[in-house]
Amino acid sequence: MADTRVPKLKDIKENTSYYGCAFFIEKERVFNIKNCKFENCSFRTDITFDKIENCQFINCNFSNDFTLPYRSQAIEKLPPEIFTLANLTRLDLPKY
Repeated sequence: MADTRVPKLKDIKENTSYYGCAFFIEKERVFNIKNCKFENCSFRTDITFDKIENCQFINCNFSNDFTLPYRSQAIEKLPPEIFTLANLTRLDLPKY
């Protein structure tokens, strides 16, 4: 896993550990990430993840919306990663 300590970023890559980074993400971007670790990071803009797999958010700050949409997926129970996302501000579920 690659380590990143760049202070300002506009992109997120899989299989990467981020330490003390500030993310400035374009509003239209949606990320599918896996095997990422975010420690002491700040997300300064809205952030949307379509899928989060085997990721950790440790002592991170979300200035705006932190969204995880499950609109296009038929789900019968909440995925286990939901319970690890203490800062999640928006969860979009499909309408039945």
